Amino acid sequence: MNPTGRIRRSSAGSRRHHVAYLPFKIRALVPEVDSILIIPLPDADTIRDVTVYDSDDRALTLQPEVVAHLLGLLQTAHPEADWGQPLRWQVDGNRFGPAIPADAA
Repeated sequence: MNPTGRIRRSSAGSRRHHVAYLPFKIRALVPEVDSILIIPLPDADTIRDVTVYDSDDRALTLQPEVVAHLLGLLQTAHPEADWGQPLRWQVDGNRFGPAIPADAA
């Protein structure tokens, strides 16, 4: 996210490029990543709870700068997403979309 707090828009070609290289870029930052869960906090628009999971479904502890970079990569690749709802990115298949609630799984 840029300093104004708005998600940057880009051309369709740029978005396809960002989406295609997303797994590589995220794995370069966090090699053991399996999924990323993004939960919007009810009291602020720009602050989100971001949890990164490994293949054993354990939450990884990351530096805030790394978490901010991961969120920026996802927002650049998917500016059309509804960032006001819980979202999940899966490394398997480079899938991104609404998070499924734990009680529905």
